[in-house]
Amino acid sequence: MLPSQWPWAACWPFLPHGAAEVVVAVLFLAGALLLLRGRRGLEDDYTGACGSRTRFWRVAGTSFTVILVADFGDLTRILTPGLAARHHDPDAVRIGSVLALRSVAAMAIAVGRGSPKVIPLTWITRAAAAAKLILGGASFAAAIG
Repeated sequence: MLPSQWPWAACWPFLPHGAAEVVVAVLFLAGALLLLRGRRGLEDDYTGACGSRTRFWRVAGTSFTVILVADFGDLTRILTPGLAARHHDPDAVRIGSVLALRSVAAMAIAVGRGSPKVIPLTWITRAAAAAKLILGGASFAAAIG
């Protein structure tokens, strides 16, 4: 079952706009805090290929959790059922949406693998934290404005 299909997920669009913005802001700010106080020596963690199965499952589990949490309230979870209902062809919508999601994931992985070779991982982490701080601030401003 997808997170958008969970019973409480149907209530998200009915929350007052300000409450939803505050929740989004808190999540962005928490993400920024986690990035900023993260482990030191990240460069050592990602250099070289480590053949450990334990490390593979840890990274796979972390990736799964991050993507699962990020997909809460994602616009594609709202639009995909609408496309299937409008076009009366759920198989075509399923194939198109899976291909699109895999394409975006492939692009993200390519950028993620290549960027630490050019830019230090510490800078990338700080830039991601700064982006989350800006988005969190914008969400708080939208909630009170």
